[in-house]
Amino acid sequence: MLGKLTTIHLKSMMKYLIRRTKMKVEIKVISPEMAQQLLSNNEANRNIKPRQVDRMARDILGDRWQVNGDAIRIATDGTLIDGQHRLSA
Repeated sequence: MLGKLTTIHLKSMMKYLIRRTKMKVEIKVISPEMAQQLLSNNEANRNIKPRQVDRMARDILGDRWQVNGDAIRIATDGTLIDGQHRLSA
């Protein structure tokens, strides 16, 4: 479900980011196995907040999760920079 962002908005945002930066942008569905692999490279993020993870997991399972433009950020060396709560859910 795309929520308030449409596919057109997402494609436009991706084209802009690719043109203006050297970052790589992809929209992917993350499997539990992929999430676990990404979380294994979580070296310097803040502590996980279990309540936040539980709330996100309930939203995902209840089909209330919405794409909002927030990215899972991964450094070129594979280190997880942002997204640990979403990946944990």
